[in-house]
Order: sequence, then C-alpha cells, then structure tokens
Amino acid sequence: MIFLSNYCKLIFIPLMFINVFLLMSSNSWMMLWICFEINLMSFIPLLNNNTKFSSEMSFNYFISQSFGSIIFFLASMQLSLNSLIYTSILFYSILNMKMFWLMLISLSMILKLGLFPFHYWYPKVIKNISWMNMFILSTWLKISPLMIMLFFPLINKIWFISIFFSMIISLMGLNQTSLRLIMCFSSMNHLSWMTMNIILNKFSWLIYFIIYTLIMLSSIIPFNLFNLNTLTDLFKMMYSYKNMKSLILLNFFSLSGLPPFLGFYPKLISIKMLLLNSFYFMSIFMMMCSLISIFFYLQIISSNLFLLSNESKINMFKYKFLKNNFLYLFIPLFLSLSQLISLM
Repeated sequence: MIFLSNYCKLIFIPLMFINVFLLMSSNSWMMLWICFEINLMSFIPLLNNNTKFSSEMSFNYFISQSFGSIIFFLASMQLSLNSLIYTSILFYSILNMKMFWLMLISLSMILKLGLFPFHYWYPKVIKNISWMNMFILSTWLKISPLMIMLFFPLINKIWFISIFFSMIISLMGLNQTSLRLIMCFSSMNHLSWMTMNIILNKFSWLIYFIIYTLIMLSSIIPFNLFNLNTLTDLFKMMYSYKNMKSLILLNFFSLSGLPPFLGFYPKLISIKMLLLNSFYFMSIFMMMCSLISIFFYLQIISSNLFLLSNESKINMFKYKFLKNNFLYLFIPLFLSLSQLISLM
C-alpha cells in the first residue's frame, strides 16, 4: 500500500503540474474540458490515504468537480454551436443565449473554486485531507478555473455576489479549533481577493497568487512535519520547539494581511485597484472583512503568547526523526525570507 501511494504521487503530481500548462496553451472548449478532467482524475488517487474518511473525501470532491465539468461542457458546446449559426436575423436571441451560457460557465467555475453558493464541498474535503494535498487543492488546482476567468469575458455581477458572500462565510474561521478548517476558511478569504483581482486587473492576481502560495507553503510544511491537527497541538509544538515558534507566528501575521508583513502587499494592490475602478463600497466591505480575519489570527497568536510556559509538552520521542532530517527545518525558514525582507 505504501508503494502504491508513492507510485500514485510519482505519476499524478507531475501530471497535474503539466496539465495546467496544457490548459494555458489550449485553443478549444473541448481541450479545456479535457484538462479539467485530467486534474480531477489526477487528484482523486492522492486522496486515498488509507483512512476511514478517504472514500468520503473522494466522493465529495468527485461529485462537486464532475458536476462543474458537466455544466462547463454543456455551456461551452452551446457557445460553439451558437458561433456557427450566427446570423443577423437571430442576432438578439443568440446574444441573449450567449449571456446565459457564459453565466453557466461562471457558475461552474465558482463550483470548482469552492466559492459561495457552492462552497459546502470545500470544508468537507479539507477537514480530513493531508497537509500536502491541502496545499495542492488550495493553490495549484485553483489555477485552471482562475485561468478560465482570465481568458473569457464572464458575468462580473455573478462573481461580485459570490465574492461578497464568500468573504462573509470565510469568517466562520472565528470559532474553529481545527487547523485545517482555519486554513480552509483563510483560503476562501484569499480566493475572494484573487477573483476580485482577476475582474479588475489581469496582472495583480498573479502577484497575489504567487505571494499567497509561498506563505501557504511555509505554513503547511511545519504543520505536516509535526503532524499538527488542532490548535492544542500547535501550542504544544511551539513550547517544545522555540525556534519554530517565531516562524509560525510570522506566517500567521503574513496570512492575516497585517502591515508591514508580506501578506499585506497584495491586499494593498487590490484596494488600489478597487478604488481606481470606483468600487468604494466593495473596498470598504473587503477591508472590514480583512480586519475580522486579522482578529481570529491575532486570537490564535495572543493565546499562544500569553499561555503559561509550564504547559504540557509534546513527547520528544515522537520527533527523533528530526535529528536525521534537521535540514527540512530550513525549508520553511528559507521560504519565509521574503516575509522578513518586507519588514526592512
């Protein structure tokens, strides 16, 4: 079983990475749909981690993504047929139908991204997923739907409504103790910012995505290394490993978008784009939601900073492998250098 799991990773992870570049170079609706299906079939084997939740995770992910792919396929095929029968007599009816099919494509991408009102599958999958699979799902697998938004003139009103409610739903992270769910709702918050950037500016979303990916990776590596699941596990690990404490706090500060950390920079660009396009209410709303998200990150940080130092510690025997793999500790530290540079 371990060999099969490693074999799946060896085959399907490179396939997912290559598939994104294949989607970027596609010039037909059919090829775009095939790329979505390759992503779906490549990620499902990685969800099989031999736990009792594997089948549930795979089922939830498969149903949501396949349903989004069906809507995308039907709408894109109808758009292709409409372009073939384009005549002056049918101009107005075809124009209205084109808007309808574009609306369906927008809804299918919202479903694939896990934004409102199709966000229910996302926390259910994230809740029991491994940390590295969570990183892939939260970053790399989001590129394909975001690229569809970038290349095609979709219905912006639908996206604004989805972003508005997704920002509110992301505040559900306030009452969570599971680290995976906290990172899940944080991902929904950042995804709302990225989709807003795509609507307003074609370049700023790429800056946001790269910065978010680096911060997310530097946060997930220690979580995966120490097998952390809850806030209690996180606090215990921080008391046992003082050198990791500053790294994780730095990542939380950056994820919250608190100035002058690196995570604040893409949000500053986003606010600037909103103001330049006269979206004053939306800019105020997103800033208010960001303040509340900063609050639940600061709540975690303050709980750790002010707890008494005689709290129970993690059994050091569990982490003897660190003596042989001490080099891995420098990976998240290296990825956090960009955050330290932003403080200078």
